[in-house]
Amino acid sequence: MPVFKEIPAQVTGHVPVKIWTNDIEASAEQQLTALGSCPFVFHHVSAMPDTHYGVGATIGSVFATKDVILPTAVGVDIGCGVLAQPFNVRAVDLSPSFLRDLHEQTKRDIPTGFGQHPGPQRWDGFEAGRYTDEVAHIVRDKAPHQLGSLGGGNHFIELCKDEAGMVWLMLHSGSRGVGNMLAQHHIEVARELNYELQIKSAPDLWVLPLDTLQGQNYLKDMLWAQDYAMENRQRMLWTFIDLFDRLLHKKLRIDLEFDKNAAINIHHNYANKELHYGEEVWVHRKGATYAAKGVLGIIPGSMATGSYIVRGLGNPESFQSCSHGAGRVMSRGQAEKTITLDAFAHKMKGIVAETSREYLDEAPQAYKDLDTVLHNQSDLVEPVRRLLPIMNVKGASRPKRERSRDRTDPLQQRKQEQRKRKGG
Repeated sequence: MPVFKEIPAQVTGHVPVKIWTNDIEASAEQQLTALGSCPFVFHHVSAMPDTHYGVGATIGSVFATKDVILPTAVGVDIGCGVLAQPFNVRAVDLSPSFLRDLHEQTKRDIPTGFGQHPGPQRWDGFEAGRYTDEVAHIVRDKAPHQLGSLGGGNHFIELCKDEAGMVWLMLHSGSRGVGNMLAQHHIEVARELNYELQIKSAPDLWVLPLDTLQGQNYLKDMLWAQDYAMENRQRMLWTFIDLFDRLLHKKLRIDLEFDKNAAINIHHNYANKELHYGEEVWVHRKGATYAAKGVLGIIPGSMATGSYIVRGLGNPESFQSCSHGAGRVMSRGQAEKTITLDAFAHKMKGIVAETSREYLDEAPQAYKDLDTVLHNQSDLVEPVRRLLPIMNVKGASRPKRERSRDRTDPLQQRKQEQRKRKGG
């Protein structure tokens, strides 16, 4: 489909905004209009079909700049992305009991949620000089223990099957706590610099001129965090391959076979120097995937609906981009308040996964329809494979202490309040 909606330059005051959906909330449209008003934005703003309101910049937004870079438009999970690896294993050979064992082993071997490795992991990217001195303490303290860990929220490790019944691994993660801390540091630097230099921009979209030390420092640390995120996903892949191979051999007498060159490992929160409309620019993708002509990409849906492997069509109107997923229709808070545990479990029937309260904010009902989202970008990508989930591993979004408060039984809570009123 072509662009569904356009906010003209006469409305934004600077460049037009092209939106690949009609299903967009007013707050996201207001954000995109404000982004289109910024004097540093090049040519136009694009919004993918999974677009929705986000902190700082709209999720699903793509735009380019020449002389500045925006930390909030990259986001706090720098380099967040998805990896997919096909295996020469038939899904029909994996019983529910095997998948339950695999689910348990995966959660044991790969830290999830707020978990991390007990000891530091080795990587040549930790060498001094790869990142700026001002964030060295953050990298040393956080990064070595979190390399090869999943995180929480919408991050996942998923075993899927394609149309031919063959098994794929898909995982979604980013630069973990270290990426968040680097981003927060540079966002604050940008905010202070914008006040100091009286740079005008949209709310929360503080800019760093690339001819300043602050801009160059962010660029160096952002590129390092993107490399860290890529390595993080690769480490989890190899950990999973090892445990999957052991379990296949032990229980089914099957040796795992795969082509490591068939793996797809891509970012969807990042900035990259590219050539568009005859100009060399920095393309910011906040929840959007690179979709140059012939390039393979990944568009995940929800825990129940699966994902698509896609091939880019190289559409210049989207800055050669496509959606990074289905996109949310409910905030996490809304999902927890409106979706019942029974409804969550029903949607996940036949998939080995945890459907307890701490994962309710990630229930399938909280997401847009994946097929509609794909249809809305038929001019951006073409589908190559449809993947359906058979096992899903997630990390909880909040620490155990917060979750335990949420799980307090309402009847027991009322009894406690009555005892307090009676003084006992």
